[in-house]
Amino acid sequence: MIPSFLSVLFCIALLVGIIFNLFNNTIFIILLVFIFILNLLIFIAAVNRKRTTDKKIYILKEILKSIGITNSKNDLNEILKLVTDEIYKLKQKNNNSQNNNEFLHERLNEQARNLKNINQVLSYTNTENLDYTRELIEKYNDETIKNIYSLTKTTIQYETHYNNFINDLNFNFANVKVAVVNDNILENFLLENILKQYGMKVVFFSKISDFRDYACVVVDEKYDYNKENTIILSDNYNKSNIIRRPINKIKLKNILLEILKEHKIDMKENDLSNDMLIFLDSNVASEYLLNVAEKHAKLNKKVDSISSFKEELKNNYKIIAIGYNCISYDYETLKSNISHVKMKNPNTFIMLFLGNKHTNKNLDFVDLIVKDASETEIMEVIKKYI
Repeated sequence: MIPSFLSVLFCIALLVGIIFNLFNNTIFIILLVFIFILNLLIFIAAVNRKRTTDKKIYILKEILKSIGITNSKNDLNEILKLVTDEIYKLKQKNNNSQNNNEFLHERLNEQARNLKNINQVLSYTNTENLDYTRELIEKYNDETIKNIYSLTKTTIQYETHYNNFINDLNFNFANVKVAVVNDNILENFLLENILKQYGMKVVFFSKISDFRDYACVVVDEKYDYNKENTIILSDNYNKSNIIRRPINKIKLKNILLEILKEHKIDMKENDLSNDMLIFLDSNVASEYLLNVAEKHAKLNKKVDSISSFKEELKNNYKIIAIGYNCISYDYETLKSNISHVKMKNPNTFIMLFLGNKHTNKNLDFVDLIVKDASETEIMEVIKKYI
C-alpha cells in the first residue's frame, strides 16, 4: 500500500512540476529525487518481504507434505493455522501412543510372567499328568495368540480347502529325503514331525549346501535360495511354493503333493482295529453316515455325547467323522484329543463336517473338511481308508 501511495505522490509532484515549470527549481528536483529513492527502497523492502513470506509458505507446505497433507492455499496465516492444528493432533496421537505403549508394556510383561509359569508347569510334567498338561498349555497358548493378534490388530487367516476329496487325502512317500535350512528350533521340531508323518527323512542344515541328494528343500527366506523343489518359509508372503509363518499344515501338505508327485506312493495297509467313529451335529446325520459306512465296513460306532466321543478316541479308528458343532462346545480340548490320536496313528483319517458354517478357527488338524458332499463322494473316502 505504501509503495502505491508514494508512486501516486511522485506522479502528482511530476505533474505539478510540468504545469508550473518547476524543473529548474533545485529544491523541487531534490524533493522529487528523494520521493523516488524512498519509493524505490520501500519497493525493494516489499519484494524482500514477499520473498520471505513465500519461503515461509514453502517451508510450512513441506512440513505439511511430510505428514501426508497437501495444501494449495498461499495465505500464510491460513497455512500457519493448519500447521498449528496438525501439531496439536500429532501431540494428541503421541500422548495416545505413549499410553498405548504403557499398556503394551504391561501386557508383554504379563505374557513373560505366564511363559515363566509354563516353564514351571513343564517341570512338573510326568506320565500321569502329561495329557492334562498338554491340554492346559494348548488352551493358554491359543488364548494368548488371540490376545496378541488383537493388540496388533492382526487378522488370523487359515488356509482351508473344502470338499477336496482328492488332494486332501492322506499320502505317503518312500523315505524321501528333505533338507531343512532354518534356525527356528520350534519350527524345525514342527517340520520334522509333520514330514515324518508322510514317511519322509528330515536332515537339518545351518547353511546352504549341496542338496542334489534331496528331493525337497525347506528353507528360510533370509537364505535367498529358490531352486527347483524348494519350499520357502516367509514372514510376509503366502503363494506358490512359499509358506507364510506360522507354518500351516494344509498349505505344506498341498505344496508337497504338487512338487513331489513322482515320489508319492499308495498308502500302506492300515493296521488300525476299528473302522469308523461318527459324532455329527444331529442324530439324523449320524444315522445317515452310519448307514453309508456299513455298506463297506462293520466295525463302526456312532456316539452322541462328548464324553462317549473322548472314550471312543482311545479305540484306534481308521476314520473319525465329526460335526463342527459337536466339538465347538469344548473346541480346544477336543482338538487336542484328536491331534493326539493323529500323532499316535498318522493313518487315521479325520473328516470334519462343517456344513454352511464359517469359522476362523485353525482346522489344520483335519484331513478333509466337508461343506457339501454327495453319498458317492463320502463312500469313495470310506472305501479308500477302510
